[in-house]
Amino acid sequence: MLKKIVIGAVMFVFVILAAGIVAQTSVTSANLLATRTPVVGESIPTRTPVVGQTVPTRTPVPYAPQIQISNFIDFAPGITQIIIKLNGEELVILKYGDTSEYISVPVGTYLMEIVGVTEGTRGPEDYLLAYSTVTFALEAEYSAVIGGDAGANQPGQIKIVEDDNSEPPAGKAKIRVAHFAPFDSVLANTEVNVIDEGTNAVFAGLADIPFGTISDYIEVDAGTAYDLMVTNGAGTVLDLEPVAFSEGEIVTIVVNGGGANQPVDAGVVSNLRKLFLPVVFE
Repeated sequence: MLKKIVIGAVMFVFVILAAGIVAQTSVTSANLLATRTPVVGESIPTRTPVVGQTVPTRTPVPYAPQIQISNFIDFAPGITQIIIKLNGEELVILKYGDTSEYISVPVGTYLMEIVGVTEGTRGPEDYLLAYSTVTFALEAEYSAVIGGDAGANQPGQIKIVEDDNSEPPAGKAKIRVAHFAPFDSVLANTEVNVIDEGTNAVFAGLADIPFGTISDYIEVDAGTAYDLMVTNGAGTVLDLEPVAFSEGEIVTIVVNGGGANQPVDAGVVSNLRKLFLPVVFE
């Protein structure tokens, strides 16, 4: 009798273990079925969403405003620097002809001050060249050009515009002109035209640009060499070597100098490169 009870107990335990193994095998097979590579022609059933169920989406985090600053203020001979301040806090230091990368700035309205310093000199030698109230909006990108010659012809000034950094159409580049060459004390006499010498025609939107102006963008063919010339009523201001722009390039050509200390020149600020254009002075 005792032998039968023992055998029965052993068989009962074996049945329980076997059931556990089957259950475990069933779960493992299901997992393998869900993850294995389907056989060609085989379809794997997909999970149907529950009626009324919504899948949460990620909300993009708004980005802070950004500003790119170019220093073309002709206020002293030789290499000079300016300090750009927001509400008295130093933002960046730039030499003449330099352009910063885009810098994140806080949203709101601030006092922007341009302080001139001789290279390597700080403190009592600093002096205010220009100032302006500026406003920065969320998710906006700006360009600021600092120009003038501190009063000899044109006072120092800050010109800020909101940038359009959207990609140009296929096969195109976008260019604009910033005129910051203070070569005359009468504003009307500073007006210039940008001419394509290949066609001897003024670019649309680049006519009669006065000092302190940043034009709108115009689209040009990428890969085509443009022979640009800047003129005014008195003749040629700048004759630039031919230059070709790359597809997708967004360019600001800054006409600068011509005050008491810096020669007339042209600088290029680009999303793809940063350089000075070679010029022929007339």
